Amino acid sequence: MWETIVETFEIPEEARPFIEVYLTDTDVKAIELMGAGSYLPEDLFRLLKPIVEDPQAYTQDAYSRGIFNKTAELGEIGYKVGTFAKCITYLAQYDPEAWKKIPAEVREKIDVWYVNKYAEEAKPRLEESLRNPSKLIENAFFYTLEETLALIDRQEQEEFCVFPCNCKALALKCEGRKPSNVCLGFHYKSINSDYDRGHGKLITKEEAKALVRMANKNGLMQTTETEWGICNCCGCCCYPIRSSQQIGAKGLWPKKIYDIVWDEEACIRCGKCARICNFGAFTQDAEKRISFDREKCWGCTICMNNCPKGAISIVKAQ
Repeated sequence: MWETIVETFEIPEEARPFIEVYLTDTDVKAIELMGAGSYLPEDLFRLLKPIVEDPQAYTQDAYSRGIFNKTAELGEIGYKVGTFAKCITYLAQYDPEAWKKIPAEVREKIDVWYVNKYAEEAKPRLEESLRNPSKLIENAFFYTLEETLALIDRQEQEEFCVFPCNCKALALKCEGRKPSNVCLGFHYKSINSDYDRGHGKLITKEEAKALVRMANKNGLMQTTETEWGICNCCGCCCYPIRSSQQIGAKGLWPKKIYDIVWDEEACIRCGKCARICNFGAFTQDAEKRISFDREKCWGCTICMNNCPKGAISIVKAQ
C-alpha cells in the first residue's frame, strides 16, 4: 500500500517520514482506492462510502486541501487524486502551523525539491513561449507599477481574488519581513483555483490596486502573463524567478522589458534602492556610497517607484 500511495501522490523522499502532517488516514485510504482513475461525483461518492460517513463532505474537504483535483476529462467535472506538490502548497498557505510541524531542515529540503521540480517542468513551457509568443508562460513579464495598475483597470470584472503567495508560504525565506497575502487572481472561478477550492478573499478593483501599491512599496515585484493574474513576490521565495535562475533564463523569464538608468548626481544616498532591491544590484557601503551593478539587475523596476528623488528611471531594454 505504501508504495502505491507514494507513487500515486508523487511524494518525494524528503517528505515521506512526515506523511501524517499532510495526509489523514482517510486520505491514504481514498488515494489507494482511487489510484490513477478519474471519477464523476456520484461514482466517487459510492467508492468512498465504505471509508467515510459523508463522502460528499469529505470530497469537498479533500479538494480544498489539494488531496483531490477536479478534472474535465470525462466530459463533465469529476475528480482525481491530486499531487503532493499541490497539497503541500495549500498546507503552507492555509494551515501554516501544520506546515511548521515539519522540522525546518526538512522544509528546506522540500523547498529545494520544489524549485528543482518547478524548473524542470518549466523548461518546455518556456521554450514553447519563446517559439510562440501567444503561448505565454506564467509570470511571463516584469511590469512597472503603472503598467500593473493599468492592467487591473483594463479588466472588465469588478472583483478579484486575493490569496496568500504559495511561494512565500512554502519557502518562508522572508517571513515577517514582507507581506505575504498578495497574490491576485483574475479568473478565480476556474476549476482547481484557490477560490474554487474555498480559499481566498474577493476584493474590489480599487482594493486590488491598493494591494499592488502596498506590495511594490514593500519590495515585492510585479510579474504577470496578463491573463490569469498578478504575482507580487520577492527574489528569495518566488519559484518562477528561482527556477529561472536555475535554468539560466535571466532576462527571458520573467521577460525584462526595461533597463534601469541611475542618475548618480541626483542620488541623495538614502539607501532605499539598496534595501528594496531583490537581487543586490543596488548596494550601499559603510560610507553610504551607492553602487549599481547592472549585471545583477533583472529589470523589475520597483527601485524606480521607490526612489524619493527620482534618481532612477527606465528605458526600453535593447
